[in-house]
Amino acid sequence: MNCDRIAHWYRPLEYLVFGRALERRRFEYLGQVGEVRNALILGDGDGRFTAEFVQVFPLARANV
Repeated sequence: MNCDRIAHWYRPLEYLVFGRALERRRFEYLGQVGEVRNALILGDGDGRFTAEFVQVFPLARANV
């Protein structure tokens, strides 16, 4: 399914409906994860989780 038509509107709609609650939940448990060497990240949408993940785990190899 191609979601390109709605992708531009996702973040503004997310903030309008949920504020920052969904964004906080995306990152909530990253600090509790142990050492990460490899990760498979699926369905990240606009990439905010992946961006935070590579900052928290700079040595990990992330496959997206």
